Amino acid sequence: MSEWTKPSDPDGPAIVHPLEDLRQETGKYGTYWTGNRDITDYSDKQKVNAEYLWAWGTAKGYTLEAISGMAGNMTRESHIDPGRWQKVSSGMTKRKQGYGLVQWTPYWKYGDWCEAQNLYPPKYDSALARIEYEIANNEQWIPTNTYNLSFNEYLHTSNQTIEWMAKAFFYCYERGTNADSRIKPAEYWYEYLGGTTPTPPGKTTLPIWLLKKCVDNQRRGRGIFF
Repeated sequence: MSEWTKPSDPDGPAIVHPLEDLRQETGKYGTYWTGNRDITDYSDKQKVNAEYLWAWGTAKGYTLEAISGMAGNMTRESHIDPGRWQKVSSGMTKRKQGYGLVQWTPYWKYGDWCEAQNLYPPKYDSALARIEYEIANNEQWIPTNTYNLSFNEYLHTSNQTIEWMAKAFFYCYERGTNADSRIKPAEYWYEYLGGTTPTPPGKTTLPIWLLKKCVDNQRRGRGIFF
């Protein structure tokens, strides 16, 4: 039994896992960062981990739209950190928190599978192997009336908006209630992984006063900066 496998008392009190330093490791698709600590959104470390996901997707023939939708959700689930434990909140009374890239819940759903496959849970390739298993065995993903497609079909979809792709992954895979927070990160990763340099959501490259001036000038029919 390891810290990732099902405990003898799954309904026991939630466990607070100590934070640890992020460590850089090498896998099948390059280098990545892992460890039980938040990776700052849109930081260099998170970009490395998003690039690793895209390298995997490219090797498998998956679309940029699909990988961006997944990355947007992973940003909100784990900060794209394969070694991240779900934080224990005040309302969490049982030790059934999530773990990993997509925060498999309870954590032993992923941990027990890794042990059976002789894989180490914090490794990125272990998480991707689990996702590949889910794709092949129709696990975890449940189509909805609005997003009525299989996981494999989703991964090969390129004719939908990034908002649609982010929501499809959220409602079919994560199965939550509100996908709004996943859209902006997905759009960011679509631009970044597609080769452009996007502005992180919530940030701007222009000072607010200049943005307001541009808007006012546009309303008056002037040039943006005149």
